[in-house]
Amino acid sequence: EIDELHQKVELEANLNSKSLTILVKEKTPEKAIALSNTIATTFEEEIGTLMNSKNVYILRKATVMEDKKAIEPITVLFFVTAALIGFLVSYLFLLTQEMFFTIIDSPQKAEKALGIPIIGVIPFGEEKLINELTLNDILPDRFNSIFTDLLNMLSIKKSKALLVTSANAGDGKSFVSVNLSIAFAQGLKNTVYVDASLRDEAGPNYFQLPNDMGVTSYLSGLAQLQDVIQPTNVPKLSYISTGPISSNPALLLSSTKFTRFMEELKKQFDIIIIDTPPLHFVDALLVTSNVDACLYVVNSDSSSLEQSIYSIERLKKVQAPLIRLIINKSNT
Repeated sequence: EIDELHQKVELEANLNSKSLTILVKEKTPEKAIALSNTIATTFEEEIGTLMNSKNVYILRKATVMEDKKAIEPITVLFFVTAALIGFLVSYLFLLTQEMFFTIIDSPQKAEKALGIPIIGVIPFGEEKLINELTLNDILPDRFNSIFTDLLNMLSIKKSKALLVTSANAGDGKSFVSVNLSIAFAQGLKNTVYVDASLRDEAGPNYFQLPNDMGVTSYLSGLAQLQDVIQPTNVPKLSYISTGPISSNPALLLSSTKFTRFMEELKKQFDIIIIDTPPLHFVDALLVTSNVDACLYVVNSDSSSLEQSIYSIERLKKVQAPLIRLIINKSNT
């Protein structure tokens, strides 16, 4: 009982005022009051007898106040609360990591996270044109596989026009567009590659053809359609460059002239592949109403999950047709 009493009672002495404060810990305020007052009364009597003094007295008895707050934390509640806060912080940290910093580094992760079927996987390596490689290389085989799947898909719907885009510059959409155009041409389809990235001049880097007349020239009324179509060194593959860079490409791509441009191309070619700017520009969204399918390129070396989800949602909001994924620079 003495040990138990030691655990419940603590004394604080003040030498200046020659006073003693009794601190009591109990399960209820009532029990604490009773114990502290009992100790005080007993102390007053015993000290007075031992020291033969009548100057020992109680300054203030303990009473139950209206505001009865616990002066000690409830251990179980403390640990439960700490555990819940820790779990919540960890969950929010992992969610933030998953959404904003996760790279889509595998086809499985891309298909699961984005909910879009994958139509092809391009291996990591140097960006080369497939007509410059041997049939033993893996790159021509991968693009021929994509070509076959797309051809079957488009044949069912009697479609011709494909849009190729991505979330960011550098994801490889132009590399994919050009090689896909070559694959269709090698498959004996009369194909035209249209560089509709009117904000830059990526196309000439691949075909080494003039860019003095192109899409902007036709849409601005400065050239006829046949004036802007250029043959390439790949049989059955034609090329339309961007033309002079426009100050307002979105206005040109949303015009009725662009719709007529596409209608004329569909009359002359079996397949039209349109390379557009990344989806942080509105250009690609404006083109979707004039195409039959959209190919979204994910760079497994750099494309973030959050950006890809946002880009796909933008395509869905404008009811872009037949969206399919192509994984570029894959290590799997």
